[in-house]
Amino acid sequence: MNYREFVEKYKSFFDFNLKSTTTKQELREILNNFCEKDFYNFKKILKDFNLDFLNKTNQYEKNGSIEKLLSDIDFSDVVDFDSINNKLLDKNLDNLKVKEEENMSLEMLLKQKEEYQNRLNANEILFENINEKLIDTTSQIILYNGLSVTYKDRYFIDTILDISEFAYLVDKDNIVTSMFLLYKNQTEKTKYYLISKKELMNINQNSSKMFFIHLKGKNQERFYKHQIEITIKDLQLNSNILCIDFGTSNTTAGCFISSSYLKQNDPLVTNGGIKLNDVNLISFENKIDQKIEFSHIVPTALYVSNCQNESEIEYLIGYSALNKIKNKNYIPQNKFFRSIKKWLANPNDNVEVFDETKKTTTTKKNILKTYIKYVINTAEHQLKCRFKNIHISYPVKLKELYIHSFKEILEPDYNIIDKDSIDEGFSVMYEKIKESAIDIPRKVIIIDCGGGTTDLSECEFSKTYNERRGSIDLKITSSSGDGDNSFGGDKITDRIFQYMKILFSFYYTKKNGIEKNVFTKEELEKETITIEELLGNFDDDIFDIVDKNRSVDKVYNRFMDKYQKCESTIPTNYELYNHESKIKKDKIMNNYYFLWELAEEMKKQFFLKTSIQRNRFIQDGDLLDEKDNSKVKIDADLNSIKLKEWMLSYYDSNMDLIIDKSKTFPDITFTIKEINQLIKGDIYNVVQKLLSRYYDNPEQNSLSSYKIIKLSGQSCRIDIFRDVLKEFVAGKTLRFNKKNEQKELSKELELKLSCVRGAILYFKDKKDGAISLDIKFVKDNIPFSITCNGKSIISKNDNISTAVGFIVRTSSTETIDLQLLNNDNIKESSSDNKEQRKIIKTISHSISIDNYKEVSINEIIEKYPRVEQGKILDPLENGDSVFVLYTDSEKYGFYIVNFKRESDIYYEGELNFYHFS
Repeated sequence: MNYREFVEKYKSFFDFNLKSTTTKQELREILNNFCEKDFYNFKKILKDFNLDFLNKTNQYEKNGSIEKLLSDIDFSDVVDFDSINNKLLDKNLDNLKVKEEENMSLEMLLKQKEEYQNRLNANEILFENINEKLIDTTSQIILYNGLSVTYKDRYFIDTILDISEFAYLVDKDNIVTSMFLLYKNQTEKTKYYLISKKELMNINQNSSKMFFIHLKGKNQERFYKHQIEITIKDLQLNSNILCIDFGTSNTTAGCFISSSYLKQNDPLVTNGGIKLNDVNLISFENKIDQKIEFSHIVPTALYVSNCQNESEIEYLIGYSALNKIKNKNYIPQNKFFRSIKKWLANPNDNVEVFDETKKTTTTKKNILKTYIKYVINTAEHQLKCRFKNIHISYPVKLKELYIHSFKEILEPDYNIIDKDSIDEGFSVMYEKIKESAIDIPRKVIIIDCGGGTTDLSECEFSKTYNERRGSIDLKITSSSGDGDNSFGGDKITDRIFQYMKILFSFYYTKKNGIEKNVFTKEELEKETITIEELLGNFDDDIFDIVDKNRSVDKVYNRFMDKYQKCESTIPTNYELYNHESKIKKDKIMNNYYFLWELAEEMKKQFFLKTSIQRNRFIQDGDLLDEKDNSKVKIDADLNSIKLKEWMLSYYDSNMDLIIDKSKTFPDITFTIKEINQLIKGDIYNVVQKLLSRYYDNPEQNSLSSYKIIKLSGQSCRIDIFRDVLKEFVAGKTLRFNKKNEQKELSKELELKLSCVRGAILYFKDKKDGAISLDIKFVKDNIPFSITCNGKSIISKNDNISTAVGFIVRTSSTETIDLQLLNNDNIKESSSDNKEQRKIIKTISHSISIDNYKEVSINEIIEKYPRVEQGKILDPLENGDSVFVLYTDSEKYGFYIVNFKRESDIYYEGELNFYHFS
C-alpha cells in the first residue's frame, strides 16, 4: 500500500489525528513519536511498509536509529516485518519484556486486548496442536475481582516454546476475559510469570469455569492454547486496621493478621507469604533489568507516564518512578515528584503535570491520593483482602492538620482512624513501652530523623497490673519538643551532592586545563582538594562555632562559596535555563539528577553498610581481569559502585557545554572520614537545636530525668549522629540496638520500620483488651518566634495555648510581613542579635479593607477571649488598625484577625490561619 492508503487505514486506530493531507515527512515524525510511546504497536504498523534497508542492516544495527529507519521507508509494497524483527528493532531495545508494561499506556493495552478479541471473532486465529508435555502451568490460579496479578503471585507458564510477550485468558465461549504480560526471569530459562493490571481483567463469579491460555509464537503467526484451572473469588473485608508510615522519602505499611483470617481466605493464596498471629509488613516490588526484588519500604516518588486523559492521569510509582529516571539517563522528559508529604499542609493547590507530548494541571490532593491508594492496593494484593480502616501516623504537633488532610483525600472510600490515632513518636516507642517493667514510671525522648525533617517528642508512661481485669493499665503522656523542618536524610544527600560537584569540577578543570576563577593556581597544583581546605580546617572547632553562633552557616561559608562557583563548571540549576535550548537544559537537568543519584547511593553505601570505609564509581565490568576473566582482588573496605555509563557535562574555557561519556570514570575515591567531617556541622546543629532547651532551662527540663533516648529513622544509624548525641547525653541512656547492627543488611530498615510496627501492635493490643490505654497528648511549645519589622510579636518561649501578640498600623493598611525566626533563647539585648536570628520563612498577610463589619467591644471579647480590652482595644485611636495574633495548640499554628477604629466605632476584619509547618 502507499502511504495515503496507510493514513486512511489507521487514522482511527491511534491516539493522534491522521488526515488525508498528512505528508510523508509528517507521517514519519508521527511514527517516530509513536515508537517512543508504544513500541509494540509500532512493530505491527511497520508491516505495511517496504523497508528498503536490506543492504544497510549493519548500519542500522550499529546506530540503532529508528529515525534513520523511518527516513528510508518507501511506502509502497508490503513486506514481512517478522523476518527482520530480530535483526534490528528487538536488538536495539534491551529487556523488552520487563519494560513493556511501563512503555505501554493502559489505553494501548486495552486496544491490544480488543484487537485480539476481534481476531478471534473473525476466526483469524488458527491454533497449532502441541504436545501437553511441552507446556506446564501453576497447578491452581486464583484470580480476585478488582485485583491485579503481579510477580509476587508466582503464577507461571513453563514451556520451551518460543512465545511472545502476551498471553490471553479465554473462556469456553471464546471471550477474552484477561490479558497478561509475560515476565521471564533470567535465572529460569523456560518459565514465564503472569502479570496483569486489574483493568485488563473482567472476570467474575458468573464466568465460565473452563478457561484456556492463548499464546502467540514470538517470531511467526503461530498460536497455541492450553487448558488451565482458574478459581475466581471476591476479596473479603479485613476489619483490622492497615497502618501506614507515610514518609518524606520512603513509606512503609503493615497489618496484624490473626488466625481467623483463614476462615475467609484460602491458605493457598498466600504462597507462604502471610504470618498468622503476627505483624505482616507489606513488600514492594523493585524491577531492575531482568531481576525483581522486594523491600518493606517504597520510595515516596511518582513519575507521570501518561496525561493524555486529564481525568485519569497515569503514574509510575515508587521504585518504578526512580528506575524510570535512571532509564532516561537522568533526563526526565515527564514530570517527576518527590517529597509529596509536604503537600499535606495545602492539598487543594494545583500542580503542573506533563508527559512527552502534553501538559495539564491537577491538584496535589489527586496525586497524594494516587500514591496512598497504591500503598493500600499493594497491601490488599499481598494479604488478599479489602481494607476499610486506615491509620496513617503523623508528627504529634501536626495531628489535626494531617488527619484533616487524610480524611479529605481518602474518605469516603476509606475510614481514616481519628479518635484513637497515635503520633509517630509514640508509635516508635510503643514496643519499648510494652517490654518495660511494671510500676516503674519512665520518661523518654524520641528523636526521629527522617528523609525531610527531624522531630523530637517526649513520652512519659507508667504501667500497673489491673487484677480485676487481668490486664495492664498503661498511662501515657506524649508531647512534642523542638524539631527541624529543613533537616533530614535528604539534607545529607544534598551536602554530599555539593561535595561531589566540587570534586568533579576540580577533576575536569585540572584534566582539561579549563581557565576559570573557581580554583586558585595553588589549589590546582595539588592532586586534589581536601575537605579540610573546603571547610577551613575547623575540625574539632565545629561544635564550638555552632554553639557560639547558634547557626551552622559559618561552618559552611567557605564550602558554599566554592560550591556556588562550581556552577560555572558543572551546572546543575536547570530551572535557570528555561530560555536556553532544550538540548542544553537537558544536559544540565541530567547533571542534577545524575549527581543526586550518585550522592544518594554513596550515602546508602556509607551509612547502611558500616564496614565500608571508601567508595568509588566504576563502569559495570571494570573489576574483571582481562586475562582470566576473574575478579581482581580489592581491599575489603573499598566499595565500587557500578554504573552503566558516566553522564556528566561541563563547561570548557570557551563556555561550550561538553558531555563526558568517557568509559574512563573520574579516578576519585570518597572516604567515610571525609563524609563524616562534611556533615558533622549539620548534624551537630540539629542535635543542639533539639536538646539545647534541656540545658538552657534545667530547672524546667532536666535531661537527666529522661531514662531513654530512642532513635528512629534511617538517618539515625549514622555513627556521627550518635557521636554528636554523646556530647549531650550519657551513652547508657541511648538505645542503639547494637545487636541489630551486627546484621547490617537484614536489619538496615529496623529504625524505619519501628514506627509502623509500633502502630500495628498498639491497635492489636487495643482490640484484644490485653492493655487498657489512657493516652494524653500535650502540645505546649511554639517552634518559632514571630516578628514584624524586627519587633517581637510572639516569643518562642511563650505557651502555645495562651500566646497572643499584636501590631498597630493605620486603618488603610492592607499588608503586613511577618518573619518566623529560629532564635532559640536569644536575648533582645544581644549585640549580635540580628546575625544570630535566622529567618525560617516570611509570611505576607494581606487583607481587604472592604471586608470590615461593625462590631462592639463586648462582641470582640466574647468571640476572641485572648484579646484584652485594656491592652489592645482601648488604646486604639480613630484611624488605627490592630492585627492580633494568637496561637492554636490543636491546629499547631496561629490566627491573625484585624480590628480598626473609625469615629469611635470598632470594626472587625478578616480571620486567617497559618500553620507552623
